[in-house]
Amino acid sequence: MNVHSNAGKKLNILIAEDDPDDQLILGDAFAEMPVDLDFVKDGSELIEYLGGRRAVRTDKENELPDLIIMDLFMLPKDGISALQSIKQDNVFRRIPVVITSISEFPGDIYQAYDLGAAGYMTKPDTLPELKLKIKSLVHYWRDILHVPARADRPGENKNDLTNLFGADQAS
Repeated sequence: MNVHSNAGKKLNILIAEDDPDDQLILGDAFAEMPVDLDFVKDGSELIEYLGGRRAVRTDKENELPDLIIMDLFMLPKDGISALQSIKQDNVFRRIPVVITSISEFPGDIYQAYDLGAAGYMTKPDTLPELKLKIKSLVHYWRDILHVPARADRPGENKNDLTNLFGADQAS
């Protein structure tokens, strides 16, 4: 397996956020960052997106995100349930997931990490604070970490989707 840095490339980030206002705020916070963003509205749509169900964009249906940023409290499928589904799947479990929430309750934070979250970020009160956190987040995932090369990651081929949806639905 080849390992490389993401430095110098745009990150493909999938954001699961059910509040349309928060989606707009996050979009604004990421506006000047070297990223491509896709949004889904809840954990169910997130799983559909990952499975190539064309829930959001058809031109990227087989490309897995470099990072998932997911709200903790969403309906009908919340962030914890979606995180469990992702981390139990052989194809998607290597995608780093950062949970976002207004909650600073230690039980929420521990549960997210116990289930495999790569990070937990509390939502700040102001846009400048959010932009600072987003800048740090992108710098960390793009410029500091080394990740498996995209071509070496399972799931880039739609035939690898059998782990999540079964052989009948993957084609």
